[in-house]
Amino acid sequence: MPKLNVKPASDRLYNELLATAFDGRGRNARYRKSQLFFLHSHLRTDLEKIRAAIKQDRCSADADVGVELALSLNAIRRLYQDIDFNHSIQEEFRITRNENNAERRIPYGVVVLKPTLRTRFFSIISALAAAFAAGNVVLLELEPSLHAVDQYFRTEFEIFDGASCIIASTRIEDATFLSRCRVVDQTTNATIYPDSLQHRPHQITIAVVDGTANVRKAASEIIASKCRFGGSSPYGVDIVLANEWVKDEFLTQCKDILETEYSTLQQHSERVQAVKTPKNSKSKGNVLLDLSGVQIKEYTRNAFELQGKPPTQAIHLLTVTGIVDAMTIAAEQGPCLALYSFSSAGEAKYLSLFIDSDICMLNQIPLPLLVGPPLPVTNHAVDLHLRYDTLEMSKPAPQRIRSFASDKNPGQFCGHAVRPFKPVKQSSGFDIGFFDRGALVGGVVIVLPTLCALIFGGYQIVATGVRNFLRPLS
Repeated sequence: MPKLNVKPASDRLYNELLATAFDGRGRNARYRKSQLFFLHSHLRTDLEKIRAAIKQDRCSADADVGVELALSLNAIRRLYQDIDFNHSIQEEFRITRNENNAERRIPYGVVVLKPTLRTRFFSIISALAAAFAAGNVVLLELEPSLHAVDQYFRTEFEIFDGASCIIASTRIEDATFLSRCRVVDQTTNATIYPDSLQHRPHQITIAVVDGTANVRKAASEIIASKCRFGGSSPYGVDIVLANEWVKDEFLTQCKDILETEYSTLQQHSERVQAVKTPKNSKSKGNVLLDLSGVQIKEYTRNAFELQGKPPTQAIHLLTVTGIVDAMTIAAEQGPCLALYSFSSAGEAKYLSLFIDSDICMLNQIPLPLLVGPPLPVTNHAVDLHLRYDTLEMSKPAPQRIRSFASDKNPGQFCGHAVRPFKPVKQSSGFDIGFFDRGALVGGVVIVLPTLCALIFGGYQIVATGVRNFLRPLS
């Protein structure tokens, strides 16, 4: 790997970092656990110092600072507990027992971390711990700033002495170097390098408030997403699609929540990276509510054309007539970062089926989701409390010792390949579908009364005829 000029890290520290990355010690389970143990222990002794640094940067409520700290320490704990030494040994020596090791994974070596400014402490620790757990070393990019959290890392992380983590005070732009690292850039949607871990911080989030929703709970969750943790989370609600029957109640509840729960909220700039948002080309919207730094603007359907993610504290409100209308508007916005459905479970299922979103939440916006960067784009299930796990910080490297079936008997293998599939079984046709139910209801409502009327009329005619026939005889 080419040499990189990294400051303030000295050449000695940089060489030690690369030596750690490529001498294989990171693949040892005991070494990885010891790194996490050391990190967790050190942070526990500095809790008050870290708490003060977070509060100084963001002026958040004590509860929000506590949540960020708890999530950071629990992420380290979870990753530490997931490392099983005995299983690691068994997996390492599978090939010596004449067994394939198809699930084998190896670390990338060096993880270059470019953290976001939003809830910065958790954003750094969550990625750092996952990188350690996978056996990597970390090159942390912290450009000069006045952030107290950055200052904490610059002074306190000298404890690693270059063996596992060094801090670069200048932007790392060496394309050759970065192309050989796992680049975790939490600030952009772009994936410039082959092993970049993609995030989508500039995609919009949508909340649908249906007529079946608990409107008070919906308003509380949506307002919290814009006010908690400095109000800068990429998962804060950008667009609200409110059913016309509950829109007025929703606005009333939002106003009440802002006045009662966030009346003393001091909106403090977290010095987040500015998101350049073009103005809406057709309308600026009608401001319905502007309290505690949260501004709700109403747009008409025809005048709404959103280009880019709205400003941090803005909520764009549109009135919809129903689920289908909400689905149509949401689909027009393109892929979204998150979909929050405040509705019944059936309607939420329908919305998530047709709206392209990275994650869908029903009647809730979890607090852990609001902390840290957006969830990375992966092909496996995500954990809201971890943000990153060892799968994102390692790559597959399977080992095979047993031969494939095609190598042993190619003729039999080809014969098996051309065998026909079993036919797809279909239902017997007795299920009652939507249109079948309509026909049955129509038959009950129209045919049955008509049939009853005909029978009664026929009975009256026959009875009258019989009486007229028997009257002369009497």
